This record gives sequence, structure tokens and C-alpha cells, in this order.
Amino acid sequence: ADNENGKLGSRINQALALQSLGQYRRAKNLLEQINAQLQNQPDTLLKADSLRSLAFTLQTIGDLVKAKEILEQSWDISDKLNSPADSSATLFSLGNLAKIFQDDEAALIYYQEAAKLAVDDLTKVQALLNQLNLLIALEAESEIQAIVPEIQAKLSNLPPSRDGVYARVNFAENLMKMQQRLMSQPEMGQLL
Repeated sequence: ADNENGKLGSRINQALALQSLGQYRRAKNLLEQINAQLQNQPDTLLKADSLRSLAFTLQTIGDLVKAKEILEQSWDISDKLNSPADSSATLFSLGNLAKIFQDDEAALIYYQEAAKLAVDDLTKVQALLNQLNLLIALEAESEIQAIVPEIQAKLSNLPPSRDGVYARVNFAENLMKMQQRLMSQPEMGQLL
């Protein structure tokens, strides 16, 4: 219907559908075509979203360095356009990549920023849960004590959904890790 953004948005949705079907190579090819079209256009949230989708696909097929480069482009655009929701989503993805690269400190910073910018409870909880997981691995007891009540409060605000259930399970797994570590270190037992 001569709506170029609408056409591109539909193609991005097609790529997301391909991703959900596990057809990452086809999704990658489609997203690369879309991003080539968007490259010469002004920066928009559609462009940032398309880049983030391409980065996810690249990450899934193992091209981590290129995924990071593309996520940084997406973050630059969403930050420039002052979109906290898009910036939060991109920072969350950058945190996941940093974790894969075993750069826990960078991942922690990305997750903290993602949580700060999150505009909905689910995104905030997911970023906080990833922070908690890292803090447990880093044995950062005081930070763990500060973040657990915040996660509990946000979890209670989540509406019933599959993502909400996954968040609750993730939280329970983290609590079990904390409990196991505390049982192996009796002097830390008073933390829980």
C-alpha cells in the first residue's frame, strides 16, 4: 500500500517468525536485506529494532563479534532517539553477549542499565534476574541482599503469562543456588 515502513515492519515480523521456527539462516538473510534497505535511510526505531533482530540471529548462529557490533549500532540509534524501551532491550542483549564472552563485569553493567531504563515490569525483572545470577557467581553478598527484595516486589506485579512463569522459575533457581552456596559456607548462613 505504498507504506515503506509498513512493508519493512512486515518483513521484520516474517524474520521473527522464521527465528521462532528455528530457521535462523533464512531469518539472517531476510534481516540483512532489510538492514541494507534501511542503511541509507534516517535513523528510526524500526531500524534499531531490525538491527537488534539481526544481532539476535547472528548470536544464535554463533557470529558473536558481528552480533555485538550490530547491537552497538542499535543501541546508538535507540539512545539517540531517546527510546528507553528500545535502549533497555538492546542493553539486555548486550549483557547476554558479555556474559557469553565471560565478561561478567560488563554484563552486570549492561543489565543494571537495562533495568534502569526498562519501561515494563517484565523487562525490568528479566534484567534484575540476570544481575542476580551474576552477583551469585561473583559472590557479591551485599548486592544480592539489595536486589532480592526488588525482584520479589516486581515478580508479584507481573500478570499471569508464560514469561512471568519463566521469571518466577528463574528466581527460584537463583534462590536454590544461593541456598546451596550458603550451606557449603556455614559462616554465610545468616544472609538468607
